[in-house]
Amino acid sequence: MVERSYEKYLTDECKSQKHYKQKLENMSKSSRTSEEDKVKLTKKLAAFDLTRCLELEDLFPRGVPQKDRVNRRTDTDEF
Repeated sequence: MVERSYEKYLTDECKSQKHYKQKLENMSKSSRTSEEDKVKLTKKLAAFDLTRCLELEDLFPRGVPQKDRVNRRTDTDEF
């Protein structure tokens, strides 16, 4: 029961993080956003990790379809 509860918690948090990231992407592409703010948002996007999604995949891999998995970064990734 505790395991299912934690899996649901991670699933909800992952959805929330994905929603937030999508919001940042939309704001960075908006014509109403200044160029300075677009640069800030782009940097913020590059640094934003979907930590709860990664944790969900690590702990409950069968619960996350392949198409919904997060691309994992390495130290050599460039933005």
